Amino acid sequence: MKNTTFLRRIYCAFLNTYPFSKSSNPDINADESYFRDGSYRQFFLEKLNDFSNYKPARFPFFQVFASLCSIVSLVFAFIAYFYPPATDLEIKRIVLPLIIVNVGLFFLYSITILLIWNDKKNYSNYYETIINENIHIKDKTIRQLIQISDHFKSIIGIDIHLLAEKFRDLDYFSGIDKINQNQGHSNVKKALSEYLDRITIITSKLFNEYKEDIGEAYIEKYAACIKIIAEDDIFSNIGIEKMRFKTYSRSSLPNDQRYDRRLKTISKKYDSEYELIKENDDFLTLIKERRWYYYLHDFSTEIKSEKYKTSHPEGYQFYDSSITFPIIYRYDGKTGIILGYLCFDNFTKSAFPTCSEKPNPHEYHKVWEEFCCSQLDLLSIIISRIVGFNEIKSINPELVLDSKLRKLDYSKKLLN
Repeated sequence: MKNTTFLRRIYCAFLNTYPFSKSSNPDINADESYFRDGSYRQFFLEKLNDFSNYKPARFPFFQVFASLCSIVSLVFAFIAYFYPPATDLEIKRIVLPLIIVNVGLFFLYSITILLIWNDKKNYSNYYETIINENIHIKDKTIRQLIQISDHFKSIIGIDIHLLAEKFRDLDYFSGIDKINQNQGHSNVKKALSEYLDRITIITSKLFNEYKEDIGEAYIEKYAACIKIIAEDDIFSNIGIEKMRFKTYSRSSLPNDQRYDRRLKTISKKYDSEYELIKENDDFLTLIKERRWYYYLHDFSTEIKSEKYKTSHPEGYQFYDSSITFPIIYRYDGKTGIILGYLCFDNFTKSAFPTCSEKPNPHEYHKVWEEFCCSQLDLLSIIISRIVGFNEIKSINPELVLDSKLRKLDYSKKLLN
């Protein structure tokens, strides 16, 4: 029997209890709120709308008159039946059915009034509960926002300062004269690796509020690397099918045996050689579709189902989610060129929760992506020096963005 049937409501009315119960499987968007037939949202919105727009209406005159007549007739029927002069059996036989009918009507009216009273009383309790819970949720949200604000203040106060120091070193070494090119590139790679280390530390802190979803064991397991498009391919007119890239620098973090094995296997095997962009769906898609980022939340499943192509098929042994941003250098205030990629990954699935393809209405949850934007702008300056960018040279039109970058939405993030 459903909790909202007529008999259930009568039963609850006599017991003076609420006819609806809490769901044993509460909706994620309703923090322990009341349900009706398991559908909280529909019930809440429907009743809240009715409640806010309800205006008490007068009963029709005929209904009031009929109710009064029923009560009066019941009273007169009792008088007629029990009054001493009324001893004629024939009269009593006529009056008795009237009494039975009137008692039945009176009983139905009583039940109706009881139900109306009980429902209104408990609906008031229902909305009082909703209001109290909403106040509780609001207070909880405010406390969370204060905690997040304090958390971000600590990042701005300490980590951003340390990151700026690393960029200062990176800026210095990337500007070394070409006479010391070999030594300069060695210092740049080291400074860039330290810079990436600091970025991964900030990434871990920014995602700390999702620690329960990501897993406490993985919250400090973010790694990062810089991949640069081949200089010859940047300043030539070859098609995207022939364009190449190389891993230029990797973070030394996380401090983990699994990551150390990765540096000794994948890095040693691939980082010294150029690879084709077309062999990697993320790098190819970012150029062809002008996306803001490319997110793989379940790397191993995508590989096994052949939905994603990569030149490092054994990579799933060392990470299970990754995200790639294009590094775009703006050299004349409006024209941009894609010079490489900033890549992040983690050992576990869905390690970048705010990068879902579905739009998130809470914009403050996108702080990490905006932080990455700021780093892409800074890194583009360094990468332009490393590849020897010169706007006088002929630039590959496949890599040129003719207009300013614009974020259309968080669901796809195109660069137009």
